[in-house]
Amino acid sequence: MILSLKIQNYTLIDSLEVEFQRGFSVITGETGAGKSIILGALSLLLGQRADANAVKNGEKKSIVEGVFDISGYGLCDFFKENDIEYDERECILRREISVTGKSRAFINDTPVSVSIIKLLGSRLVDIHSQHQNLLLSNTDFQLSVLDLVADNKQILNEYKQAYSHYKKEKSRLEALVKETDECRMQEDYMRFQYTELENANLADSDEMEFLGKKLQGISHAEEIKTSIYKAYTYLSSEDTSILSQMKLVNKELEQISDYSSNVQEALERLDSMYIDLKDVSGELLNLLDSVDFDPRELEHLNERYSLLDNLLRKYRCQDISDIIELKNSLHEKISLIDDSTEIIKKQEEAVISAYNKANLLAAKMKDARQSAAKVIETEMISRLLPLGMPNVRFVTNVEEKELCDTGNVNVQFLFSANASSKLMPVAQVASGGEIARVMLALKAIIGNMTSLPTIIFDEIDTGVSGKIAESMANIMKEMGEGGRQVISITHLPQIAALGSKHYRVYKIENENTTNTHMKVLNDGERIEEIAQMISGSSVLDTARQQAKQLLTR
Repeated sequence: MILSLKIQNYTLIDSLEVEFQRGFSVITGETGAGKSIILGALSLLLGQRADANAVKNGEKKSIVEGVFDISGYGLCDFFKENDIEYDERECILRREISVTGKSRAFINDTPVSVSIIKLLGSRLVDIHSQHQNLLLSNTDFQLSVLDLVADNKQILNEYKQAYSHYKKEKSRLEALVKETDECRMQEDYMRFQYTELENANLADSDEMEFLGKKLQGISHAEEIKTSIYKAYTYLSSEDTSILSQMKLVNKELEQISDYSSNVQEALERLDSMYIDLKDVSGELLNLLDSVDFDPRELEHLNERYSLLDNLLRKYRCQDISDIIELKNSLHEKISLIDDSTEIIKKQEEAVISAYNKANLLAAKMKDARQSAAKVIETEMISRLLPLGMPNVRFVTNVEEKELCDTGNVNVQFLFSANASSKLMPVAQVASGGEIARVMLALKAIIGNMTSLPTIIFDEIDTGVSGKIAESMANIMKEMGEGGRQVISITHLPQIAALGSKHYRVYKIENENTTNTHMKVLNDGERIEEIAQMISGSSVLDTARQQAKQLLTR
């Protein structure tokens, strides 16, 4: 419920602050006074699109703020999910629009996205404007009304999950059949490819690198062996080798080592070098024995390397791991072909199971919807009869159809205001005034089934007058008496007189500015306002008497 609304620098409003209460209230004012401006500000607060042109001329920013009573509406989870501070009694919504077009939204002083404030707004206020009458031609809206009366919320959620699962299983089956058919068309070629790759015995993704290194070693075996032998000879031959020469050097220095400490140090170093070179000589001899040239092995390695290289080129792969991956993929596709009958059968069973589950839930919803249709028909006729439709007929037509995301029925509201006229879709045969009355009756039914705290009717009385207007007012008053907040923006005195609170919108003009204002009328002001609505700008005493009579009903 709206407790208060504060508007600053919005279009023709400098500053406006007004408080609201439960029950049925009315807002009146001359055409052009600014009622639509106030409604626009409220719509902005509830998450509608911001317009920089709404900022009052000469100002930098427009602010709209509303305080709402949220006690008893189970919104704790919403605040928790969106990480917003929660007060079980009240919440504050605020929108700010800069002259540059930048928009900001807040809930309890916490910055939020416009989508979040819009979602919360939809759970707090329902603004019924004239364009909403177009919903009567919308079958989705008609179905939503049926589900609301049927209390289908839980089962509808279950059905949507089941239907979504069914569609996924069906898509899997279609994809599986398609893939199988495509594989069958290429079966021979794929089997040839797989056989070729399987026969290649691909196991190690690093095999090419290993083969390359081993081939390089074997291919140069003779060269390697010759060089090692020469090196060994240079080190170790009996006469001219490095080791033999070092022995001679060592012998000469030993003869004089006792006479010079420097010579002794040089000798020690030579001994150490001799030992190292002797070790190297032994290692070279071992290497010489290990180097072996096997033409058959070389041939085998060359063949294996060529095979792998050809496969890389043939299948346009970067390395062996890509070929292994291709082989595995081919194996899966061939297995799919070989096992296709069983695989498709299992998937068909999964589709049937998912369909049956969704269909069962749809059938339950259909039964509930058909029962709700009877309730709506009875309720609508009982509410439309006093609204100037003595011969009204209203039928909720429920027809079965294939499963879709909303179930297995089509719903259409059929209407006739005259005994001689056949039933037709309500939007096709009802006049503007009749549509307004039909929507009011629907809102009254819906209002009893939802926890929506506030409903605002924006000139729902269009096209009606007299007793019918009074009957419409009684319906709105009845809606407000159930602890709900109902506000009607009206031009009809019959409706204005039944409000427990009466607000007047007016504007004050001077040479430089035009400002819209809004005030709560006291008893005397209310008589004058209603009298003016009856007689026009020149208020007559008879109009005042009529106003008093309307107010005392």
